[in-house]
Amino acid sequence: MVINARESVVTALRTRFGVTPTEVSERLEAIDDLDVLRKLLEQSITIASIEEFQLRLNEIPPSEEASE
Repeated sequence: MVINARESVVTALRTRFGVTPTEVSERLEAIDDLDVLRKLLEQSITIASIEEFQLRLNEIPPSEEASE
């Protein structure tokens, strides 16, 4: 489930912006919380730019990246 959620975010970003920066992919790989990934998927669909997405991604506290 988590892997599919990550892939969905990457696919949405690539479809909307033509690219998924390496930093974004690496940061997504560190996130194991399915709820956080779902929120990021929603944002990847509605956000105005890849730069804005990166800013939102960087706002996620480390505890949410590795929650199990």
